[in-house]
Amino acid sequence: MSEIPTKVRKALAERSGGWCEVRVAEVCVTRAVHAHHKRRADRPDDNHHEDRMLHCCFPCHHFLHLNPALAYQEGWLEHA
Repeated sequence: MSEIPTKVRKALAERSGGWCEVRVAEVCVTRAVHAHHKRRADRPDDNHHEDRMLHCCFPCHHFLHLNPALAYQEGWLEHA
């Protein structure tokens, strides 16, 4: 997967204020450090848009991938 452009990372941080946008995991640390892609794409560069990503903490990011049914239901994951 290609690297997320700096401008996209900055836009995510600005939108979130540095706080986790998911806040679902019981162990949410609230400080966002991960950029989560809502959907996978055949060409990852097509997926590096702030509107297709969430800024989240590590525990919540991990939770999303361990609980895909809930993540799809809540819009944290999207079908390509």
